[in-house]
Amino acid sequence: MSESTAERSTLGRIDLMSEGNLILGSSDCFVGNEIPFNGVIDEMRVYNRALNENEIRDLYLAPEQIATQDTVIFLGNPVPIELTANCAVAFSWFPETGVSTPSGATPNISPVFEGDYTYTVQMRDGASSCIATDSIQITVVDPSSLDCSEAYVPNTFTPNNDGINDEFGLSNPFAIPEMISFEVFDRWGSRVFGTSDPFQRWDGSYQGKPVNPGVMQYRVRYICRDEELERFGTVMIMR
Repeated sequence: MSESTAERSTLGRIDLMSEGNLILGSSDCFVGNEIPFNGVIDEMRVYNRALNENEIRDLYLAPEQIATQDTVIFLGNPVPIELTANCAVAFSWFPETGVSTPSGATPNISPVFEGDYTYTVQMRDGASSCIATDSIQITVVDPSSLDCSEAYVPNTFTPNNDGINDEFGLSNPFAIPEMISFEVFDRWGSRVFGTSDPFQRWDGSYQGKPVNPGVMQYRVRYICRDEELERFGTVMIMR
């Protein structure tokens, strides 16, 4: 191995020098469907060992993305858009209908009709021709088209933190135009959960501790077409 290609370790800074250019990612040797690097390098680090998975994950900088999660909204309500930290200087949103500033980084999006929508943004930086693309899904519900005469509530839930049926709440919160209260009581009549937000859900705990498996009672009070309605029922907690 020649001096120019020998492996050496040092605790100090490494100055890389050659008589030509230092080339990264443009080897003539490609495997399968590899795509050669084409872009701008902001930072390069040289290590004298292979990094483990956690170290690589900590160093990884995600490309420009939409930070706002896919969502469901009432017709007429805007969705404020947030992006991850990025180097982009130019933005293009499409479709433009309902987007407050189609060339802005963080517009408000307000679809004008009920339905499912996909909005896409292209982000360009000022140092290269690279374009990053990301999308957000927005479902728009028209409250006037929903039947508020019934509040649908499941009769069983399993708050065991497995990611499936872990929370208890209204199955049709968008149909409730004005919630007065949604409450859960134990077998002795003590209230263990209460909210006036139809979208808030109970995680099966009381004062920070999981409640025991068994049957609980719930009560829903809300306004439907200027009439106050009240619904009662029971729910089985299984762990």
